Amino acid sequence: MIVLCPFPMSRSEFQNYWLNHHGPLFKKFAATYKAVRYVQSHTFDTPLNESMQRNRGTLMDYDGVGEIWWQSEEDFLAAINSPEGQKLRPVFIEDEAKFVDMEKSSVFFTTEHVLVDEIKPQQPQNKPTSRSLTEKIIKVSVIVSENRKLQV
Repeated sequence: MIVLCPFPMSRSEFQNYWLNHHGPLFKKFAATYKAVRYVQSHTFDTPLNESMQRNRGTLMDYDGVGEIWWQSEEDFLAAINSPEGQKLRPVFIEDEAKFVDMEKSSVFFTTEHVLVDEIKPQQPQNKPTSRSLTEKIIKVSVIVSENRKLQV
């Protein structure tokens, strides 16, 4: 899910709520949803954002990217169609309405293709980790739509 926070919520308020309320709420029920991984990527303020957008002619930046991973489509469908999953759906829809501008956000399924992976493994930790530009590991999230004018 690519998310924008609703006005007048600030980005820091949005990220705080997402990380410290919604994240733990999802984590509590991750097994019910058969989720094997949940990642929040929070946009941070840097002149690099505007520079990348201007140089490539892209849209504005979003406030974050959320990833929930499942082993398979079948696991996902079984989880959301289970009686427990059905009971939880309104809980998450109601909570997301508090901090996500759904009309300006997007959700879609993907498969990951790792072409380069030079990140050194870290020691396991029990709490979410954050990195900043000064800690050297950052990522650029590029949301790609099909170029229907592309001719091969």
